[in-house]
Amino acid sequence: MTMAAAPDHLQTTALWYSTDRGRRYTFHGVIMQNPYAARHDLKDKTFRDPCVFWHAPSHSWIIILAEPKKFGFYASSDLKVWEYTRSTPPIPDCGVLECPNLFELNVQDAGGKTTGSRWVLMFGGNGFKGGMTTGTLYAVGTFDGKAFIPDKQGYSWLDSGPDFYAATAWEDPVSSDRKNHRYAMGWMNNWGYAKDLSKHGYYGNLTTVRTLTLRKDRGRYDLVSHPVSGQERQYARVHHGADQHLKDGASYHLPLQPSENVYRLDFMFHRVGEHWPYDIFLSLMGHGSRHAQLFLSGAGNSAAVRRSALGYMPDEGADLWRAERWGRADYGDRLQVTVIVKPFGIEVFLGDGRLAFTMLAFPAAQETGLELSVGTGEIRVTDFVLRARR
Repeated sequence: MTMAAAPDHLQTTALWYSTDRGRRYTFHGVIMQNPYAARHDLKDKTFRDPCVFWHAPSHSWIIILAEPKKFGFYASSDLKVWEYTRSTPPIPDCGVLECPNLFELNVQDAGGKTTGSRWVLMFGGNGFKGGMTTGTLYAVGTFDGKAFIPDKQGYSWLDSGPDFYAATAWEDPVSSDRKNHRYAMGWMNNWGYAKDLSKHGYYGNLTTVRTLTLRKDRGRYDLVSHPVSGQERQYARVHHGADQHLKDGASYHLPLQPSENVYRLDFMFHRVGEHWPYDIFLSLMGHGSRHAQLFLSGAGNSAAVRRSALGYMPDEGADLWRAERWGRADYGDRLQVTVIVKPFGIEVFLGDGRLAFTMLAFPAAQETGLELSVGTGEIRVTDFVLRARR
């Protein structure tokens, strides 16, 4: 674990151990001092967030640590004495790096067939220079027991929303092939306004657990996200909507209006004719003129989440809170949509999980309205399911 320690009281790596299956832990000692403590030329002296795993091909334990503008790799035979092996190439435009995760996943093609495996480095970073915000990035590449080498594809965002950070991933212990998928969960908050939210007795929460798989299509690797299987079973009521055509400003006829912001939506959009409409709106947490919104542009193969029309606005980081957050996905001729709504936020999964948005939102008790509508153009909506507690 990371802890501050003498003599510099900076971030170090310490070892704690358990002899009763993790119920209690005993402090062994600091096993790695911060190597940047004496660097007066560095403002960023990050040395934190160990990701530890056994690497069978090299017969060693591996630690990945977040360091200034890079991730460092260390190897050990006993978890106590560590040898530096190598670092990633510099990552200069992502601010202070945090929470590395390194894991191997099978590669699946467009048809779901396994075509080998690749390593994934997932971490928390800052995307302001690229028009994003703090969030979770990943790269696909190779790992030889000494260092991770990213592919030329570079770094991608796991979630295009404003509030999916400090994610951690773990393997499925009961899977017959532990490289088939990975589970992940993030901190639903943002450093741009987290301190202001805490003044209201709230410091964020954990997201819905998602299943990660690695897909390769048209030469590109994508880390695909889906809500963990079984999440849909937590709702007591299932309401099915009819298949409908929507055209030129029309709204979908819902099976019912939610009575609270605790529900899940699943449905499919289909293109009608040669072109998608530019404007498709899913308004959530609505009451009067107030609402949060998922905006979809099939014509632009893009989507965005918006919350500036909701009543709550933090004092600190208000501009970050109001900003629209965009992502891109290939709509093709149909687009699958899953939306999980909670009293404190919204999670969106689009296009078979290739695009995701996580967004905090704090609606008032009466702000529960739901509407699905289209601008100029026509779409078809099928397989509509609304799951609610009542």
